[in-house]
Amino acid sequence: PGLLLLLSGLQAANYSMPVVSTPSSPSRDELTFTCTSTNGYPRPNVYWINKTDNSLLDEALQNNTVSLNSRGLYDVVSVLRIGWTPNVNVGCCIENVLLHQNLTVSSQT
Repeated sequence: PGLLLLLSGLQAANYSMPVVSTPSSPSRDELTFTCTSTNGYPRPNVYWINKTDNSLLDEALQNNTVSLNSRGLYDVVSVLRIGWTPNVNVGCCIENVLLHQNLTVSSQT
């Protein structure tokens, strides 16, 4: 019960600036990007953006893992897999709806 009280008293918390990693040796078939952001509340929306034309990438390409940490806040890891493309430039966007917070970080291969 104590944990529930703690969570119910916690209205919102800003997520950390996302960190996007790119594969050190990408295969010729696909590229994998990982986006990590921590210590936010409530559960975030995660979007991947094609920075070339600012279009949203298909959610089917991403795999999100959202977990509660020891502080009762959410940590999110999103893995994006796309077909190999030269000079691809993608952005990871973490959205906290309650706080109107949108954090976007770009990664270019």
